[in-house]
Amino acid sequence: MQKLHEISFDILDDGTISLEQQSGVDESSVIWLHPEQVRFIARRVCGLNEATATKVSDLERKLSVLTDRLESLVVADWFRKGIINECGDGVEMIAKLDGLVDLAIEMDGGRLLPFEPKAEPKKESKFKPMKPPANYQQAAQSEIFPA
Repeated sequence: MQKLHEISFDILDDGTISLEQQSGVDESSVIWLHPEQVRFIARRVCGLNEATATKVSDLERKLSVLTDRLESLVVADWFRKGIINECGDGVEMIAKLDGLVDLAIEMDGGRLLPFEPKAEPKKESKFKPMKPPANYQQAAQSEIFPA
């Protein structure tokens, strides 16, 4: 937790911001805020009028959409393979596009993490795996590999 002018603040795991201030000897007041609420208050305190704040929010939204779409295109397997297979300098082009995605993510305020495909769930088998035979004689004696 960080402290500034008797107000302690912390960013919780879910992104919520916790503000705490001592209000008595053994008492403290705590407020939990969504990051958007803090952003709204900061803009008002710093003198952004409503029209400018609306434009800033709109640009943030557009940048987020652009980042999402660029990332989904650049990480698509079909797109990457197509560029590498069809262009002589395809690997260099992919590297430049990856850099562009990294820049877009950074400009987006780190809202997105680099794309990672969802892991496919492991398929459970109702049969237990068998130990492989230690040698060919053991394999010949088993029911699976009859002689």
